[in-house]
Amino acid sequence: MKKTLISLMLLAAVLFTSACSSNQAAGQSAQSAQNVKVVSNKKSDFASTYLSNIDKNAETYVADFDLNQYLLDSGAISIERLDTDLNSTTCIAARYPNGIVTIYYFVGDNSDPYRYGYLSQMNVFVAEEEYSLNSYSTGEEDENGVRSEWFHHFNVGGSIELVNDPNFEDDFKLFTVKPNGIYYVEAKNGQKSLLAVPAFFDKGFKASILPYINMKDPSFRKDPMEGKIMGTSDIH
Repeated sequence: MKKTLISLMLLAAVLFTSACSSNQAAGQSAQSAQNVKVVSNKKSDFASTYLSNIDKNAETYVADFDLNQYLLDSGAISIERLDTDLNSTTCIAARYPNGIVTIYYFVGDNSDPYRYGYLSQMNVFVAEEEYSLNSYSTGEEDENGVRSEWFHHFNVGGSIELVNDPNFEDDFKLFTVKPNGIYYVEAKNGQKSLLAVPAFFDKGFKASILPYINMKDPSFRKDPMEGKIMGTSDIH
């Protein structure tokens, strides 16, 4: 009887120790998973992620910028180069899951086919998935989809509208955009040149464009950011 009692006590001790070890291991696994999640959600550094060939001492063009990857990482579900009747002008459009569309206008110089195309304007609006963005850039009517009555316009070149900060001082530094097949300006003679954006692009994007992208259900009737950010809210 005594031996049986001792055996039962030893068995209970083994089971208790095993249970504690299992709980501890589970706790460590959960903690490890949590740590991995925190690390994976860590905010990426803009320069190390999207810039290359950085030269901080350069007079004007201080780095190459992967705008295409930047837009994809911002949540864009499609990016396309639009048709336009404007000479030496490139229009790039990005669509987002909530219907928001951003249009980027890069303007070159007809008299100098080798000059870069500079980001001069940006428009934001909402459109149905069926709406043809080429009709927007060419001014033609689209019969397949609907766009919002409003659009928000930003002057970019020589302006602080995009950064939404009246105290911001532009240092007039620029990033050249990696071509990626669509990011170039074409002159009348067929010469293709690079595009360029101001070095404050990331700051401006987060201040004025990201609020639209993060909206759950942006209105087709009224600009949800009218009066809240710089730039101009207008109707089509």
